[in-house]
Amino acid sequence: MTTPPAFTLFPLLPPELRLKIWYLNLPSRRLVPLHYTYTPDPITRTPHSQSMRGCTSSSPIPPNLHTTLESRRHALRSYPLSFQLPHGKAKIFFNPGIDVLYFGAGKGFGEFFIAATMIEESERKKVRRLCMKSLWARPSPRSFGRMCVGNSMPLKKLLLFVARKARVGRSWDGGIAELARESL
Repeated sequence: MTTPPAFTLFPLLPPELRLKIWYLNLPSRRLVPLHYTYTPDPITRTPHSQSMRGCTSSSPIPPNLHTTLESRRHALRSYPLSFQLPHGKAKIFFNPGIDVLYFGAGKGFGEFFIAATMIEESERKKVRRLCMKSLWARPSPRSFGRMCVGNSMPLKKLLLFVARKARVGRSWDGGIAELARESL
């Protein structure tokens, strides 16, 4: 398989056209899982490195942030670093206009609680779409929504999944990710 020829004239295009191309290359809505890490690793009992402490995400970084300095500057307008904690730096590129903040199963509600209480209020106010997967019937969507509003999350959309029982050999998160992208 041969590689396609490189388009070497891109830098010679007018800046307005290059910026339009960079804009069209930005990702559409993403499901951005938020994870909180501060305590020592449960297996090795050694503290996590400073770079791993705080809020992190497994969501892929938008490619424009890795391409050129021009594309990075342009992408940072839509994807600023977000979710800074008092004891750490912001590490998650999040577009509040289209991205969905996601708290998955297991530690999902606990991580939401940390986000709702420890993340700076100005950062919480960025969140417009929230998806939560819960393994129990509480909190109800209504009480969960009140908690979001009470913690300065002015949501446009809230999607709460309640898993009644686990399915063997099947990942709930994969299906939720697809449904959340369509629903929100």
